[in-house]
Amino acid sequence: MTCRPNARLVQNPDSALPALCDFDFVLMLEAGADPDLANFIPRCLTLEWQSDFAALFRVLRDSPACTSQAK
Repeated sequence: MTCRPNARLVQNPDSALPALCDFDFVLMLEAGADPDLANFIPRCLTLEWQSDFAALFRVLRDSPACTSQAK
């Protein structure tokens, strides 16, 4: 079994919502290790670009998942 560094975040994406909603973009390094980048926290992130080294996501700040977490 391979351990993914983002496994805890994938299992509980709500734990990241307050922090994600403060940003416009998220850069994931070592993106080639994730088998399904297009569906990585799809409620708040949309994949813009990817390579084996990195992936760039746009934060969907207007999504209900983010707006419900607003401070």
